[in-house]
Amino acid sequence: MEPQSTRYKYEQIVAHYRNAIREGRIGGGDKLPSLRKTASQFSCALSVVMQAYQELEVTNHIQAIEKSGFFVLPAGASRVPTPEKYRHRLAVQPSMPSSYTGKIIAISNDSSIVPLGAAIPDEQLLPLGKFKRILATLANSSSRLLRQYTPPDGMPVLRRQIAQLMLSRGAAVAADNILITNGCTEALALAVRGCTEKGDTVAVESPGFFGLLTILEQYGRNVIEIPASPVDGMQVSVLELVLKGTEIKACICSPNYQNPLGSVMPLEKKKRLLELCSKYSMTLIEDDIYGECSYDNSIFPPLKQLDKSGSVIYCSSFSKTVSPGVRIGWLSGGKYHKRCAELKFAESLGGPAILQQAMAEFLATGGYNYHIRNFRKRIARQSYSIKELLVRYLPEQTKISRPGGGYFLWVELPQSVDAMELFSVALNNKIGLVPGPVFSGNHNLFTNCIRISCGSPVTEEMERGIEKLGALIGGLMK
Repeated sequence: MEPQSTRYKYEQIVAHYRNAIREGRIGGGDKLPSLRKTASQFSCALSVVMQAYQELEVTNHIQAIEKSGFFVLPAGASRVPTPEKYRHRLAVQPSMPSSYTGKIIAISNDSSIVPLGAAIPDEQLLPLGKFKRILATLANSSSRLLRQYTPPDGMPVLRRQIAQLMLSRGAAVAADNILITNGCTEALALAVRGCTEKGDTVAVESPGFFGLLTILEQYGRNVIEIPASPVDGMQVSVLELVLKGTEIKACICSPNYQNPLGSVMPLEKKKRLLELCSKYSMTLIEDDIYGECSYDNSIFPPLKQLDKSGSVIYCSSFSKTVSPGVRIGWLSGGKYHKRCAELKFAESLGGPAILQQAMAEFLATGGYNYHIRNFRKRIARQSYSIKELLVRYLPEQTKISRPGGGYFLWVELPQSVDAMELFSVALNNKIGLVPGPVFSGNHNLFTNCIRISCGSPVTEEMERGIEKLGALIGGLMK
């Protein structure tokens, strides 16, 4: 081993903590000493300690959580699933949503079940007190909001606030090019209908949001599934290969904190994806519902920021950050905006005025900006804590994704475990999860994978549930 005296100071710090972690003197989940304390211990500048901690991060020994410090990653946390090994058919097929999706949604409302499946934020994460006070004030002071229709596009005051929110993330969109919707699901449905016709082919991520398959099946669109990686999302090179021989009218993807993988598409891949859209006259539908859910306040601009031709239909909502029950989403449709607005008007005229006004005031008064900073820190801690428990209790061969945001951990279990069987067995034991096959129309994919939600804080009940889940998995291993 190289003598300590010949090493740079930051290398000594790195070696010190690597040895401590390897020898078990510092365990998974333990917090490292502060920068100042380590600087004092090693008689060096804070910048030297920061350099050492950054190297430990890169090598998957520790993880930074904003305003909380640096924490040791659990043993095995660097093992990341590799779904690209699965054999996708890369062929056009009718959309085939799983029959289990309705059951999964129903389970999410059952408070007796350990909430490892639902994509629903826990009440403690949400600014419900502040929002309720705004609603109460509006209800008492402005009864007209309870008896009026909103404009078909949504209330102008809310559309202006959303335009400012999007600008803060780098996407300059005019308020007149924003359509308020009933959550992100309606936005996606309007986008699909606005830019495609029955029988057209739509490219989707695999694994990807299972609700999309239901939308596409409902409206008679065919699908082609493009494999996605837990590291950088949709494999754009595969999409390009398919486009050379198949006409695809639209592509739906979630480039920032994708569901279920939590991946972020690098900027160069985003640019290449838009180039393919232009070259092959393909519309891009961007699902950015988790775009605000970073763990460290990182901002990854949406694809809409790069859209110069109006070929991107942007969809998002406040369901994952403010309130699922308020059901306020939005769409910015580019050159398809007028068509999407016409469809919205024909189906529902508009939305609830009082909820839209309340959301506008929550945004305008700074309530959202204050909330989102705290929200990100808490969701980061929940994700980290749940992952630590999964590493502790699940079989050693298990691989777990390492997202930088979003609600989910994608878990790849030993090959012998049947995720659908595990779903049923776990449910019988009052544990919720989502089996991998529902994230694809080809139900023979992801058969040993599950999605775990980090939307709820870790409690003793949750830890017991995860411990029990590990035992159930062990019983299913062949």
